[in-house]
Amino acid sequence: MRVSHNTISAFETEPQQLYRVASAAVRRVFHGSPADYEDLLQLVLERVVRSLNEGKFSGQCSLATWVTVIANHAVIDVFRANSRSPEFRCTVPIRGAAAASPMDLERRLEARSALGEVECVLERMPPAHAETVVLHDMLGHHLDEVAAITGVSLAAAQSRLVRGRKELKRRLLERERSDG
Repeated sequence: MRVSHNTISAFETEPQQLYRVASAAVRRVFHGSPADYEDLLQLVLERVVRSLNEGKFSGQCSLATWVTVIANHAVIDVFRANSRSPEFRCTVPIRGAAAASPMDLERRLEARSALGEVECVLERMPPAHAETVVLHDMLGHHLDEVAAITGVSLAAAQSRLVRGRKELKRRLLERERSDG
């Protein structure tokens, strides 16, 4: 099923609605610099418009959910591309870094290191489980949204979340044992 011309024309006459939906989706998953946010939003809007023009929206979920999926994938694509780059640096500023004590900075560095370990583990997990854990536990989507985004039933999304969490915990414990 293709998107109806009424849906496309609604966004042609109400481009602010499409912008608001895309902007909210990007803000939900990205917390970097304003310039990076604008670049990412532009990328998402381009992908949405291209996909609409190619008739890729099937109408099986709301347009807002569909735009959120595109935003999630765009953010993931950008982070994957940047993390493979030799000059990659985290550009997200640390609030109050100048006034922070060395202990605060040390805790932040430890937290970043732990997040790096989680990312490594997630990359080695079954993609369906990792995606569900990221969407629910990291990006804050409700389980019914995760089901819609991933195209599975609510029960399947719940099962993937439970299995993904168990797998993540097991692999992190294994890493900890092997490092310690």
